[in-house]
Amino acid sequence: MERNKTIMKLCYLQTALYIVFLTALIRHHRQGMNGKIVLQEIFHLLKRTNKFIVCEGVETKDMVNFLVAEGCDELQGYYYYKPMEMAKFEQLIG
Repeated sequence: MERNKTIMKLCYLQTALYIVFLTALIRHHRQGMNGKIVLQEIFHLLKRTNKFIVCEGVETKDMVNFLVAEGCDELQGYYYYKPMEMAKFEQLIG
C-alpha cells in the first residue's frame, strides 16, 4: 500500500530533475551510441510528461547542437559564459 502512495506522489508532483550524469553522457556520446540513446530516451520521457528541460554543463557547439535537436528548453554552461563576478554580470545584462 505504501508503494502505491509513493507512485501516486510521483505522478502528481512537479519536480525538477537533475541529471548528474548528463554532462558525462553528452561528452562521450560521440564514442558510442549508448550515452546518446540514454539521453534521447530521458528527453523523450520528460517531453511526454510536459517537463521543462534545462541542461547545465554545456561546453561545446556539438553539445548545443545535440541538446537543441533533442528539444532542451534552456542551456547553460561554459559555452555561453564562464562564472564571473557580480559587477561583470551586471554590466553584461545592463
